[in-house]
Amino acid sequence: MSGKCLSNVFKKKSIKMKKLLAFCLMVCCAVAQAQLVTYPEGLKTGMPHNDDYTVRVRVPGGEWKDLFEYNVQVDMDRVQDASMVQFDMGSPVEVMVKKNNGTIHEVDIRPQVNDIRYVQYKNVITFMLDKPRYLSVEFNGDRLHTFMCLPIRWKRRLTRKKRKE
Repeated sequence: MSGKCLSNVFKKKSIKMKKLLAFCLMVCCAVAQAQLVTYPEGLKTGMPHNDDYTVRVRVPGGEWKDLFEYNVQVDMDRVQDASMVQFDMGSPVEVMVKKNNGTIHEVDIRPQVNDIRYVQYKNVITFMLDKPRYLSVEFNGDRLHTFMCLPIRWKRRLTRKKRKE
């Protein structure tokens, strides 16, 4: 083979390698975007929606995604409504909670041992989650009318651990 023909073969292989590399990068980017899965219409459980809060979640810097706020009942002695959301995360996320009725004077994110810091602007708070956690976000000292955050992946991990024991 002449030097010119050999050069053309390497150019063609180089172009194929570049296309393969570009494809691999697109797949990696798609996988990175899939680190957050939301269920905006609920999980078809038949549970009603609760309008007390609007909750959104996003990968930092990404677009906000709406979550379905379930209406759940708490305190079996004196049954009251609360809100609950679920999502699946595989990387850190930012959570936004808007209190739709009333003004926010005080916020507690429990369990407090997690030391989750929030930023408040009027009746909206935002905070970061570095990993899935069960949380209760309480406004104005009201422990019964709370927003609960239940990342699904965390629930699956707990289920696996119980089976192993």
